[in-house]
Formats: sequence, C-alpha cells, structure tokens
Amino acid sequence: MTIDKIAKIIVLFSLFSLAAIFLFREIGIDSDIWLHLKTGQYILHNRLIPSHDIFSYTAYGNNWIDHEWLYQITTYLFYNFFGVNGVIILRFLIFLCVGLVLYKLSGPKKNYLLPSVGIFLFLLVIKERLNDRPEMMTLFFLIFFIFVFEKYFETKLIWLIPFVQLIWANMHGYFMLGIMIIFAYAVQKTFENRQNLAKLLKLCVLSVGVSCLNPNGIRGFLYPFNMLIEIRGQSKIFTNYINELLSPFAVPAHFLIDYLLFYKIIIFLGAVSLALNWKKIKIAHLTIFAVTLLMSVFAIRNVPLFSLVGAFVFIANFPLEKWKMAKSIQTSVSLLLILILVSLFVKEALAKYYVF
Repeated sequence: MTIDKIAKIIVLFSLFSLAAIFLFREIGIDSDIWLHLKTGQYILHNRLIPSHDIFSYTAYGNNWIDHEWLYQITTYLFYNFFGVNGVIILRFLIFLCVGLVLYKLSGPKKNYLLPSVGIFLFLLVIKERLNDRPEMMTLFFLIFFIFVFEKYFETKLIWLIPFVQLIWANMHGYFMLGIMIIFAYAVQKTFENRQNLAKLLKLCVLSVGVSCLNPNGIRGFLYPFNMLIEIRGQSKIFTNYINELLSPFAVPAHFLIDYLLFYKIIIFLGAVSLALNWKKIKIAHLTIFAVTLLMSVFAIRNVPLFSLVGAFVFIANFPLEKWKMAKSIQTSVSLLLILILVSLFVKEALAKYYVF
C-alpha cells in the first residue's frame, strides 16, 4: 500500500470521526423537536393529520397546515423504537448520507483532498445547526437530486425524482427547491441535447403534480410562498425578533460566530471555482449556486443549505487537472489536513459539548 493510499484512508477516517462527534450530541438544543415528536405521536395514535392548532392555549383551533407531518411520523417512529437515542440515530444517518453523496459527486478521477476539504468546510458551517429539524431532510433531498441528475440522467433512475419529490413535499416546505433543481437541469440539458426536452418536461410536470399530493392539496403546495410573503411582509415582526431570519451579513460585530467565517470561505471558493472553470460552467451549477446563495444572504437559517451547494460547486468545478501537485506536496497537504481534523476531534471530545 502506497503512502498516498494510507494518507487517503486516514484523512477520510478522521473526517468521518469528526462528523460523528459533531452528530452524536444530545437532543433538546432546539426545542422544535418536542413539537415534532408529539405531533408524530398524535398522528399515529389518532390516524389523523391535524388541520388546526391542538397544543397551544391562546391559539387553540387556529388553522394549521402541517406540511412536515411525514418527518414527524418518521422521527416519532425512531423515538418509539430506540428511545431518545433514536432521534440521534436518525440525525446521524441523514447527515452521513449527505456526506457520502457529496463525496461520490467528486467522481472517480478527482483527488480525494478536494472533496475532503469541501466536506470539512461544510461540517464546520453546520456544526452549530445540527438540530433535529425537518430541514435536514431537505439537505439530503437536495444533494440526492443533484446526484441523480449529474450521474444517472440517462438511466431509468431519473424517474425516481418525482417519487422522492412526493416524499419531500410532505416532509419540509423547502420542497420547492426540488422543482428549481429540475428546472435548472432542464435548461442545461436542453442546450446540450434537445432530444431530452420531452423527458425533462415530463419530470417537471410530474414533480409539480406530486407536490400537490399532500393533506392540504393546493394550499399545501402554495404554503411556502405564502410564508415567504408573510415573513418578508411590511410588519417585519419575524425578521426583527427571530435570530435565524437575520441576514448573516447583518449580524452585529460583537457576535463572534465562527461558522459564518467558514460560510464566507465557501462562497469565495465556490465563486473562484466557477470563475476558473468558466469555459465549462454548467447552467445548473450556476443557477443552484446563485439561488441558494441569495436565500442564505436573506436568512441565517439558509446558510447550511447554501454551504452544501457551495461545497458541491467547489468540488465539481475546481479545475484540479490544471493544478497538479507533486506526490510529496499532496502528502504534506494530507498530513496537515489530518492534523487539523484530529486536533478538532480531540478538542470536541474533551470540551463540555452539551449546551443543556
């Protein structure tokens, strides 16, 4: 076994270990999980998806579009079978899949250092937001859609997209991103080969159609748009009082938030990669990068979403073939990355990690 292969194994193992110690943390840091668990329990026990507020005192009976009901059932089933640790196991499995798919997107010819750096930066961004929320399902579906379009567009696996879109539409309100991704690749593939136009139109129509197959029908489909209008409305009550709806560029200077630094590094690396690869830029990559970047600029809660896309764009577009490293330099870079990963692992293992 060569030194390079040994270095690759150690880098990937160190990266996995760091991700694991980030992910195996207590639940309860974000109190939303208790609402999701209780709602999942209610749905399974009553065989009914609530259409009005059933929990709060002052707003009891108000209309409620529960667009996350399928995530709530899934989370409660893990909780019911494995106890509190079931929620942690589900979180670990979802983010593990996200990391694996992101790594697979680098392709067999890519250097392992490039995806390792991209995943490492993504980890540093999401560390503070590894909450048990349905948004983690959006991260998985987002990278899964990109993976299928990048690797399996010419195969029958592409017809998994409408089925996955149906699941996404019943798990999280950001299911609209699935339609955006389909549209972005439709535009790109149309320029590449007009013969694909009929297939892409079918995918778009099917995906929009299945997104309406939710307990609230068209109202459920339009819910994300209505919420966006309400949040960005004239009252500004949400953006003024909910921290996660602040712009990452509007955070007061005295708040030292480390992950926002890594978020900005991903913006820089993604933009540089697109610029260096400008002759081969894919319209889909540019579109998804721009849309999620804009979302993240408007609200901190979308920073992890963009960081995943930014890491992918960096990995997929950085022209590594023009920056060939000597084996000695590559080994040195690997050793440096291993040192950083191991030191962070030790720091997290010895620190008082749990907030509550």
